[in-house]
Amino acid sequence: MARLDIRDREGHLGWVAITRESSILGRDPSCHIVVNDEQASRRHGEIVFHEGAYWIRDLDSTNGTYVNGERIDAFALTDGDNIRVGTHIIVFRDGEAEEAEAKPEGEAASPGVKAAIDDDEAAQILRQASRNAAAGGGKSDQEFYVAEIGELLQTRVAEDSLCLALLDLVVRSANGHRAGFVFRREDGDLAAVYARSRQGDAAGWMPDVDTAARAVDRRMSFITGAAPGQQLETEARSVMVAPLRSRGRAIGAVVVESSDVDAFDNDDLRLLTIIGDEAGYAVAQNRLARRHMTGQRMEGVSRTMAGLLQVLAESVRSLKTGSELVQDGIGAESFERVAGGLEKVKDGVEHLSKITHDLSEFVGETPGERQAANINELVGNVMDVMRGRAEEANVEVEVQADESVAPAHLDPMGVYRAIKSLVHAGLKAATKAPRGKVIVATAMSPD
Repeated sequence: MARLDIRDREGHLGWVAITRESSILGRDPSCHIVVNDEQASRRHGEIVFHEGAYWIRDLDSTNGTYVNGERIDAFALTDGDNIRVGTHIIVFRDGEAEEAEAKPEGEAASPGVKAAIDDDEAAQILRQASRNAAAGGGKSDQEFYVAEIGELLQTRVAEDSLCLALLDLVVRSANGHRAGFVFRREDGDLAAVYARSRQGDAAGWMPDVDTAARAVDRRMSFITGAAPGQQLETEARSVMVAPLRSRGRAIGAVVVESSDVDAFDNDDLRLLTIIGDEAGYAVAQNRLARRHMTGQRMEGVSRTMAGLLQVLAESVRSLKTGSELVQDGIGAESFERVAGGLEKVKDGVEHLSKITHDLSEFVGETPGERQAANINELVGNVMDVMRGRAEEANVEVEVQADESVAPAHLDPMGVYRAIKSLVHAGLKAATKAPRGKVIVATAMSPD
């Protein structure tokens, strides 16, 4: 597979795979290959496959595109050609070539720098691991960890648990002594979020955001190490970084540090890149599912509020109708009207009590603690309210109360509402039968 080995002006090396589709190079973040260089144009050049060869074409860039030292408009690339875009030196590799050693003339090579792995190669390793597992063959260390990644990502866990488990796997699979995740926040900035060490807790350490930003901005993995007498930004002597990718977009990076200079090799970087790709996709899916769940919850809240408003409107109607009947009954000296009005008022009060209790449960502040109450009395109170409705529905109601039932510590309002709901459901079902009957019985549990 063809690739571009890229060394920036700071000497950091990475590589990206190119396909036979058009690839735009430039400073704009939307480009397929981002060249973070002020001397590069926003859309600097294009690499295309044409008539059996890869071509690079300049897109009217301000400072020009150079191949092997000469400015070009279009050029057919061969293995080893040096391309200069701004201050970046890019070496074209056609196939499985060795790592590029391209650097500006007279500049010393950057110490301890290794290349990355592309998505296609990561997928190939995953497929090979699956084939080996299906054939019952032994796994290499890399295939073992790839299989472990797959098993971990199949579990439905919260994002923090998933990320910490992945970091434990990273620390075990690489020769690092600590690792961390850096994620892109909603405001676009990067922030270190999770960290683990070989001992478990990272003791307050978090990965360096600037180091992670290089992997995110360039969408490349890399290893950087300290030369003799040189110090990195941290006390670590070797750092390995891979972007967290999801659907072609870098949402963060995974950073591994070691106190050893030569702790990491290409196999470690290959595995870390796979973990970055898999973890990035898993975290993105987790967040998508969480947003979907939040939307469902908000929809549920809307439905709940609509139901409460309906009950509230019914309560207001009952209170208004009841008060009018009471006033008319008093004026007409009709006891029946007064009694009917009071019944309506009682219904309205019941509805308001239900709303109050439901809202209190909704906000987690259910009023009233458990207290001693007689279940038979609660049944009696319910039947006082529901008996009139039973008569209207022409349904017979019978109470079979066990007098041996002793008072118990319970939530009286909750039990009252539960009994009333059951009786209401019974009345509704009994109206469908020619001679419906509802029996409410109490008894002591044998337990």
